Amino acid sequence: MNLNGQFFQNNEEFVTSRWTESANDSGANIYRNSKVGIGNVSSPAYQLDVAGDTNIAGVFYLNSNRLFADTQGIITLAASTINEDVDIPANAIASSNGPLELIDTYVITINSGAIWTIS
Repeated sequence: MNLNGQFFQNNEEFVTSRWTESANDSGANIYRNSKVGIGNVSSPAYQLDVAGDTNIAGVFYLNSNRLFADTQGIITLAASTINEDVDIPANAIASSNGPLELIDTYVITINSGAIWTIS
């Protein structure tokens, strides 16, 4: 069967997929230019919004920086320069490996009850 135009099922537009094949990689990759919810997230607040546990088998990157996970949390390679505003939430415990260069055009806020240790 070959259909041209819109196809409706139960008075709703029938859509087989809301994903689009990438123009490069010979169509091997797909993308969706919207927010995606996984795990009963009816109104995703982020590009990828997951409710529930998440398992990542492989390397995890944050802003192109490789992160390493251990049983206590996340270990990242030591950055030597803080080049963005930093806000450590109230009662949080944060740590960094020094020495660090603090760029004077950025603001570092350590809220009430928070601890930031630089070792």
